[in-house]
Parts: sequence; C-alpha cells; structure tokens
Amino acid sequence: MGKSYTSSEIKTTRSSREQKQQRQRVGGIMVDKQRTPQSYNILVGLQKHNIPFDNGMTWNGAAKTLMGALDCGIIDMSMGYSPRGDQEESLDNENIMDDDLYGSLKPEPMSANDSFTDPADPFYQMGDDLPDNISAERQETERKNESSYITFASALQTESAHTLERIETLKKLAGLG
Repeated sequence: MGKSYTSSEIKTTRSSREQKQQRQRVGGIMVDKQRTPQSYNILVGLQKHNIPFDNGMTWNGAAKTLMGALDCGIIDMSMGYSPRGDQEESLDNENIMDDDLYGSLKPEPMSANDSFTDPADPFYQMGDDLPDNISAERQETERKNESSYITFASALQTESAHTLERIETLKKLAGLG
C-alpha cells in the first residue's frame, strides 16, 4: 500500500520544487529568475555573446559590458547649462568684503622650518598622494554616485531577444529560413 501525504506536505514539496525551478545556473552562476530578473537577463545576454561574468565584475559593469555587446553605449557628460550663456555672475554687496578694513592685509608666506624644526618630522615625509583611506573613500563615493545601467541593460537584452525571435519567425513565414 502506498504512503499517504497530508495537504501541507504536498504544498511544501510543490513549493520547494517551484523554488528550484526558479533558480537557474547561467554561466556558472546560480540566479533566481523570480527575485532578480534583471540579473538573470544580464547573465543570459552575456552568455549569448560569449562574454564571461568575472567575479570581480560589478552588476553595473556587467550591464555596461552587455550594452557594448549590443552596440549600445551611454556617455556620461555634464551639460553645463546656463540660461545666460557663458556670462559670469558677480554680486555687488559691500558687506561681503570691506576694503577699508581688510584691503591693507596681505598674506605673508611662512617657512615650514619655523613650525617643524626637526628634519625627520613626518611633515617632511608626506608625499603629494592622498592617504589611502581618503582615496578609498573617494572611490567608494564615485562608485555609489555612478549611474546604474542594470535596468536599462536588462530591458535592452529582453527587447533584443524578442526582436531576434520576431525576425526568425518572419523569415520562416517568408520561406527564407
């Protein structure tokens, strides 16, 4: 006699089977089509163009790579728009700089030797490069502020795939394929 199951056991089995079907391996990476459809589309597009997804690659980098493979590119440019053209703007406000009070003041250059008398002082060992923590912080800020192309590249890949399917269908109907 066969084994009997309760309805909750059947639902659990069905649910786990559906979850396994939603997760697919694309180019060596497991991706959930339901939860991250954009990542899935990008991976499928890269795989179609024989471009490997490198572990050091960000999703935004992968999106840009896919866009390049689809002959699409976006250039980041600041428009520098001004309604007055190239005219410089100045404020005429006597409270900003009182020439009577401050006009006679002139900065006097100082020698570092007056403040730092020891030639082995770390002040003299400083290079022109930024410290590593500041450089890393700037790179992280640039990465965060970078435009995201993931949604656009995913939509472009999806539309490209549909267009290719339509072309193949039309060729078959016309007797060319």
